[in-house]
Amino acid sequence: MSEPRWSRAVANECRLCRVRHKRHSFVTQLVESGVEITIVQCLLGHHSRLVTANYLHVRRERLAQVQSPLQLLDLARAKQVTQH
Repeated sequence: MSEPRWSRAVANECRLCRVRHKRHSFVTQLVESGVEITIVQCLLGHHSRLVTANYLHVRRERLAQVQSPLQLLDLARAKQVTQH
C-alpha cells in the first residue's frame, strides 16, 4: 500500500524547509564573519542585494555586541579640545 498523497507533500515541504534553513544560516554566518553582502549576493546568484538581505538573520548575541556610535566617542577628550 502506498503512502497518502498528502503525506508525500508534507515530507517534500519539510525537506524544502531544511534546505531553506541551511541557506539562511549559511548567509548569516558569512555576513557575521565579515564577508561583504555583495560577495554573498554573487555566491547566491541574486541580482539584487535586497533579495540577499531577506536571507539575513541577526542573532540576539550579535545585537548585544553592537555599540552605539555615541559609545565610541571619547567625550572627555572632546570636552578638553573644545575648552582650549
